[in-house]
Amino acid sequence: MSSSNNVATTSTDPNAINNVAMTAHVPQNNLGTNEVLLATALVKVASGNGSYHILRALIDPGSQVSLIKESTAKKLGLRKSKFNGLVCGVGEVEQNCKGMVTLNCSSTHNDFSFITDVLIMKNVLKDIPHKSFDTPKWSYIDSLKLADPYFNISRPVDLLLSAQVIGLILMGGLIKGENASQPVLQETQLGWIIYGGGQIASLQCNVVMNNVQDIQHFWDIEDITEKSNLSLEDQECADFYSSTTKRREDGRYIVKLPLKAKINEKIGSSKELAIAQFQNLERSAGADIEVAAISLCLHCRYRENVPSLRNMDLQELIFQYQLLQILLWRQYLYAYTSDIEKMYRQIMVDEADQQYQQIIWRFEPSQPLQTYKLTTVTNGTKSAPFLAMMTSKRLAMDEQSTYPEAAKILEESFYMDDLVHGFHSITKGKQLIEDLNRLLKSGGFTLRKWSANHPELLENIKQNSSNSEIIFNFKSESWNYVEHIC
Repeated sequence: MSSSNNVATTSTDPNAINNVAMTAHVPQNNLGTNEVLLATALVKVASGNGSYHILRALIDPGSQVSLIKESTAKKLGLRKSKFNGLVCGVGEVEQNCKGMVTLNCSSTHNDFSFITDVLIMKNVLKDIPHKSFDTPKWSYIDSLKLADPYFNISRPVDLLLSAQVIGLILMGGLIKGENASQPVLQETQLGWIIYGGGQIASLQCNVVMNNVQDIQHFWDIEDITEKSNLSLEDQECADFYSSTTKRREDGRYIVKLPLKAKINEKIGSSKELAIAQFQNLERSAGADIEVAAISLCLHCRYRENVPSLRNMDLQELIFQYQLLQILLWRQYLYAYTSDIEKMYRQIMVDEADQQYQQIIWRFEPSQPLQTYKLTTVTNGTKSAPFLAMMTSKRLAMDEQSTYPEAAKILEESFYMDDLVHGFHSITKGKQLIEDLNRLLKSGGFTLRKWSANHPELLENIKQNSSNSEIIFNFKSESWNYVEHIC
């Protein structure tokens, strides 16, 4: 490091890391009350928009690579580059590296700065220290500018800085405690780091960065999006759906709710609360005739976080499946959108599970309250998106032989009930739109609110099925299809 230029760099060439095997020692934190202190520091890191974020870093001389938590990398908004490697932990359990970003870091105490590459991991390590503690009366730290003034407060770590970075930041100062139970302080460009002391009971977890030259050719020819493996719970949900779903003669699907074990022992009773809430709603609507008339247009949605009179709420006893996919669609010359009308309401719930979807209702205040069972998938329940997504994929699989290309669109180009797709040929596009309509209708679904950037694509669509809105909103995307008419 040059003394005349107070900026240091580490290699930003991915190959400098890719072509060697490396190890990173990640300390485990569950050490009890008298745990050994680990060196932490606060670092200013530049984000993608030029602003600075203060991140907490673990200074680890036993690591050959620097790491950053995935959520922190997203918050910074920096450009991510592909990194061809796997991280192996204890027991040789492999985890995918999520990529690599280059960080522009600087000290919170002076004008020192450095640049380093960090690998993105889902998690770096748990909160350190394991438990917060009162700052001991160590007289020798009172006048020092600590790299992490709140080293005694248990909180998350965003970064792990490797031995390569430590070589850049170390300075000459070193202060030892009066005995082995007191920590050591070491001077760095980031401030004085404090470590050691306590009982020597530290546990180490070796993380190995494998050489991946044997799969380099694969990465050269295939640039695929990240795809996580199914968790155990997700796999249980998928297997449960496959083994329990049935199809009626009219084409509609009957699904079972993916309930956790022993639900009847754990679920509470919320009927009295439901009656009270219905009566409150009825009184509110009754005060305004117009509101009351509108309220007759019933829209059922499961209300979350309403406590039951015993144990657990239904939401806590339903598995939640995580896997949802959005397909990029802007590659096509001719684009179109649509959605499935009341998708959840077209999927039947097995009669045995309808007891878990009961509502209180009456059409007139003079009538007695009645209990109704909802016979279809209910909006607001945790499993509703999963059941809808799996049913659309099941329909695509069942009708693949009849509508092969439309089935592929159904499987790959829907986000829940929203269709976003396109074509390079109007003739082919019109035919596939007709096939899509037939395919969805065979499962009891109806496509509506069609929009397209070429009028010929929707020539055969009924007028009441087209979208009257010019702006189509899809998740974070907004599309003015009139401006893009070809």
